Amino acid sequence: MRIVGMLIAGAAGLFVGALGVALAFNLLPLPDARSPLRMARMERLSTQTLGEALLGKVAGGFVADSRAHSPLKHGVAFYDKPTAYGDYLCTVRMYAVSHRVVNGEPMPWGEAMMWVDTAYGIWRDPSDPMTVEPARQQACARYRDFGHLIWGDAANRGAFMMDAARDASRAGKVMFKVSCVNEGARGSPSSCNGLALLREIDLRKISGAHGISRVEESDGKSAIQIDDVRMPLANKDGHPAERIFRITSRQRFGKEDSDGGVILAVDISHEVF
Repeated sequence: MRIVGMLIAGAAGLFVGALGVALAFNLLPLPDARSPLRMARMERLSTQTLGEALLGKVAGGFVADSRAHSPLKHGVAFYDKPTAYGDYLCTVRMYAVSHRVVNGEPMPWGEAMMWVDTAYGIWRDPSDPMTVEPARQQACARYRDFGHLIWGDAANRGAFMMDAARDASRAGKVMFKVSCVNEGARGSPSSCNGLALLREIDLRKISGAHGISRVEESDGKSAIQIDDVRMPLANKDGHPAERIFRITSRQRFGKEDSDGGVILAVDISHEVF
């Protein structure tokens, strides 16, 4: 799992909790803090207990952690109870603890012991029928798919535009340009079937959505926006791979909200790192 975020300066409670890793060692008394036996004991702790040992009182709202999809020795992330964000996303607050803290290793100067970040989970497709309260809040309160989260500043828009592109391709009503190129770690780029890929999109596999640029057109009535939406792929020959959908759209002021627009082009690339 790729954990990104920033150190929250001045969050005294979090720092006290992190320094409380010493308390965790006391809860699990072993002569060697990096003992495999100690790690095995930590693996058996509940989310709440492990969170309190590492982060103190801030763990009160934790509902899950990353141990289900990432080894504890690589560090651990805790997830607060999700809340509704817009019509089809949930906001998920993540508290990450460095692998050095978990493994009882010395912390190099300047390296963060912990950081806090926000991601988003999609609980329904944007094109699905609208729901009324309290359905949104209830759906997000139940959301637990923390292995599939969207990171970035354009989660709402990315999900909306991908949903629109998929629906158009499935209905055979594509009115925008589609290009598709596989860019491998070795060898020459090769073309791919972009329409087929659009038809097969699973919105819950979106891992990142970022706004690249936004330029207002000369008529003052619209803007051209470019967004990148990313999905992880299975490793190829030991290399991590990712599919990137670069969506160019026109947003007409007064006709579409900030998440909408008319798709002009979808350029798909398949990158192996």
